[in-house]
Parts: sequence; structure tokens; C-alpha cells
Amino acid sequence: MGRWHTGVLLCAVLATLSACDDAPTREPTGNIASGCGEDCDSGSSGGSSSTDGAGTSPTTAASSASGGEGSGSDSDGPATSGTPEVCNNDGVAQDDELCDGKDLGGQTCESQGYSGGTLGCFSTCTFNTGGCDTCGDAQLGNNEACDGEQLAGQDCVSQGFDGGELSCTDCELDASQCYACGDGSIGGPETCDGVNLGGASCESLGFDGPGTLGCSDTCELDTSGCASCGDGVQNGTEECDGGDYEEPDCNAQGCIDCIWQCTDTCGLELVYCCDDVFRC
Repeated sequence: MGRWHTGVLLCAVLATLSACDDAPTREPTGNIASGCGEDCDSGSSGGSSSTDGAGTSPTTAASSASGGEGSGSDSDGPATSGTPEVCNNDGVAQDDELCDGKDLGGQTCESQGYSGGTLGCFSTCTFNTGGCDTCGDAQLGNNEACDGEQLAGQDCVSQGFDGGELSCTDCELDASQCYACGDGSIGGPETCDGVNLGGASCESLGFDGPGTLGCSDTCELDTSGCASCGDGVQNGTEECDGGDYEEPDCNAQGCIDCIWQCTDTCGLELVYCCDDVFRC
């Protein structure tokens, strides 16, 4: 048998083996492969077929075997967990995309289990929760004014008050314990604010005479209008207190000369009046 016939026979056998669905592709080795390749080319020009009975060439069969089911191709495996298999990045969330650009599919930080913030979208069409906040974790979030004892450096004074203790409620600054003199509300060290005396009166403060309790510009009770007879200080509605009084004009009383005396109730009493110029 000549060399050309031998090559054709070997190619036919190899083609049959390659066409088997369950058999791995085999390639001839050594000088035979070289001779077969040459003789197959020659054989095809001579009219001999290099395909199997199904009309499939060894090259086609090998390609089918390498790309078919069970070949282990990466493209046939499952997509990375949480990442859509296809992300169009066309600004429209579709198919299995969680989001696309600004299209979040109606989702928010709250719907993702956070207390607030701004939900975003990665270029992989998955949610970006980096702008979401969790109120109560003692970490100051992007959209939180405060969190627990984290007040972002703020205090009552920075909030426009005179003093007090700033706190945090539901991640919002709570100024309920701050105070500002003049706002009509008593807070901090204030004992009064404007007309708000906190229920105090001259009597409640120990003064025994009639009087008017007031409030100073520094939000402190002003007792200068209260009377306490016997303290030696004329105040309130007292006409006198001990020796502290100003004598009225005797002539207004019809006297040329007169003597006044302060009573125990801090009232002035005329005890002597001389109306005769020859007797005074």
C-alpha cells in the first residue's frame, strides 16, 4: 500500500474517533500527524472526504466539544452573588439590575433597613449604601445632625442660646435644656424671665409687707419692690423703716414745726405739730 493510501486511511480513522460525542478530542502525534495533514490535504483535492458520516469535520467536532455543555466555560457559570449578569449602565434599571444610574427602582435607604440618608448605585448596577445612616450607632452619619453623644461639636451657645445642655434625640439636636434670657422661659440658672416669675412673690420670698416682685435684665428676681418692715431699709410700699425715711413738709400738715415717727408697721406718724409761731 502506498504512502498516500496509508495517510488517507489514518485520517478517516481519526475523524471517526473525533466525531464521538463522549470521547475527548485526540490529536495524532509525531511523524504520522505530519504525514496525515499533508495527505488529507492531498486527499481532499483528490475527492476523498475528510468528514465523518454525519458530515462533521474533526475541527468542528473539537470546537463543539470544547464549547458545549459541561465544558467548564466561565460564561456559563453563575454570576457573582449580588451582581447582575448584565449591567447596561443606560440609566434604566431592567432585567435583574438592582439599579442603574439614578434609577433606583423606587428604593431608598429606609427600604434597605437604614434610618435615612441617600441611596446610590454602583456601576455594577448594585446599591451603594455608603450614604445611608443608622441612627443610634453612636457614629455621626452623613445626614445626621447628631448621634448619641456625638453632637458634631455643637452646644447651646453655638445654637444661639446663653447656655444649658444640648442633647440628641432621634439623631436631631435637642435644645430643650438650653436657655436664653428674654425668651420668656425659665431655664438653667435663671430664676425668672420677663414677666415669668416662676410663681414667686414678695411674700413667698419672706417679705412681710406689700410689694412688687420684678425680674432683672439678667433673669434674676428683683426684690427691690418688696417690703420687709424692720430691716432698716425703706422699700416697696413702706413709708419708712426704722430711721430710714424722708420727713414730709410740716407746712403741708398745717404745722410750723413737726415731728414724725416710724411705726412698727413701717408707716409714718405725726407725733408733734406746732402751729403757733410764738409757742414753737
